[in-house]
Amino acid sequence: MVTDHSRNGNEAKDIAGVSSSLSKCNKPSSLGLRNHAACRSQLYCVAYIVVIVVALFERVSLTLVNREANDNHFEVIQLLSENIRELSMEDCRECFHPKLYYLVCVRVLDGLGTENIDSNILISQSLNCISGFLTLIVVWLGLRAQNPERLCLFLTFAWVATNPRLIAINSQVSNDSFCILFGTIAIYFTARMLRSDRIGDYVFAQVALGCAILTKGTSWPASLAILILLSSKAVFRLEVRIRYLIYAGICTAMIAASISFGGYDFENYDKYANLGKGEPLFFFDRTVVGRPGVISIWDSYFTFRYVDLLKNPINLREQELEPFHRSSVWTQLYGRLHSVQFDFHPKSWRTQSDIAKNTNRVIFVLSISWLVVSMVGLASCLLDFANRVRLQGVHFLGDGERYIHLLVVIGYLSFIVFFTFSYRDFAAMNVIYIFPGILSFAIILQEGIRVVLDRLFRFSKHCGWGFVFVFLLLCIMYVQGLELLVEQLSVVSGEGI
Repeated sequence: MVTDHSRNGNEAKDIAGVSSSLSKCNKPSSLGLRNHAACRSQLYCVAYIVVIVVALFERVSLTLVNREANDNHFEVIQLLSENIRELSMEDCRECFHPKLYYLVCVRVLDGLGTENIDSNILISQSLNCISGFLTLIVVWLGLRAQNPERLCLFLTFAWVATNPRLIAINSQVSNDSFCILFGTIAIYFTARMLRSDRIGDYVFAQVALGCAILTKGTSWPASLAILILLSSKAVFRLEVRIRYLIYAGICTAMIAASISFGGYDFENYDKYANLGKGEPLFFFDRTVVGRPGVISIWDSYFTFRYVDLLKNPINLREQELEPFHRSSVWTQLYGRLHSVQFDFHPKSWRTQSDIAKNTNRVIFVLSISWLVVSMVGLASCLLDFANRVRLQGVHFLGDGERYIHLLVVIGYLSFIVFFTFSYRDFAAMNVIYIFPGILSFAIILQEGIRVVLDRLFRFSKHCGWGFVFVFLLLCIMYVQGLELLVEQLSVVSGEGI
């Protein structure tokens, strides 16, 4: 779907070429065009180098000074290193997770022979730092596979590479980074397989998907989306029906086996973590469960408390319902996605400094540009999907490569609604839970950037470049917020970068 937009939309190929009009008074010579194209290619090359260096530097810097995580995942590693198996939530708070990431950490730590806790935390974080950089490579490959215009590709990749929440989780001892990496790989190779029908792509996708499920339950929406795509192609494409029935059957068996034998502790998680179980949730009337989070359907799913977010740009983990945006799921996801210190956790990351608050406010204002292009991209993909179904009928559902990313995005947004509706506690509003689908979200964002830039450049080249400037300024402010955190943690730990 997005691929067709990029390939068939001639206007998308002209976005970056708009810059040539700045110097076009007469018809340029072929030599001039070649020189201009070479200069522009060099400019993009330098820009990519800057983004990659900054993205890597911020991840390494934060990894070196940080020693805390949102949750105590290192405790699981310690228990496994003592040869304690069959862990459950009764052994430790995070022991309900499947154990792939923790076992990898145990093997690496055993191989290095380190016994110092601080060093072991740093090594475990470094594995996530590496996985975060690998995730960026896969995201870039996935974005480029859509054949976008270079400016759209660069802006999208720059946003993903500098996103503070992704960098933050890549710098903590947590199973999220592995799940994000494997989920991204699974989606990338599934999209390739649906286009090419190569069995190698299917094998890579299934191995990565199995690893994601064996790492964390936030991989389930991606798993369901992939299974739906395989099944749809088996149903609506007669020429490959047998092959895709086999693919879907293997995928089903793999998902079932990974969930059954992966070490999930469903019973105790439902007992200890499901604070909303049995508590009624009403449309308008407010009811509070645990730390106030989802208090009513209206407050939590039909509000976006932007003004309150600007007034209170940092969360307060208190029992009181303050600030008011903490009961709005979409406001919380927005704040947590764009600011590394909005979440007021871990403890050593907390701050009430004016400079951090004002930095957050600037970020939240600039992030409106991201919100606009994301909504435009989602609307464009939904409209394209509806038009294709109208013209081709339900047989279009057999072309999974055209709507895989739309399906993944809808799946993860639905997952967040379901999860927060069920568990209701403030902590359930975690944007990290949708990051295993980050490639699909990035492709939707890239589509939105294409549409918006096309319209803006058609209206005025100044408007188009103004939007590019605002979007890049957002990425710069992301880095500014990260630098404030690194400086704060350097003081706390007594280590300078």
